[in-house]
Amino acid sequence: PLIIAANKIDRQRDTEPVKKALRELGVELEDDGGEIQFIPISGLTGEGVPTLLEAIQLQAALSELSTPEPCRAEVHVIE
Repeated sequence: PLIIAANKIDRQRDTEPVKKALRELGVELEDDGGEIQFIPISGLTGEGVPTLLEAIQLQAALSELSTPEPCRAEVHVIE
């Protein structure tokens, strides 16, 4: 499962250019009827982070992701 967190919304609130670029790459966002969540966040102010955490928990539950013991998650940051 893929969740996209668009950072730096504290600087620029218009996320449409990012969404447009993703669409051009074939990423099917929920806004367009796809399955990939796009969540605007601010690492500086924390805005949107609770929404991102909820989305991760929901996706894990829907995908029935679990481990027998605590482990590290893998995250990829693409600039």
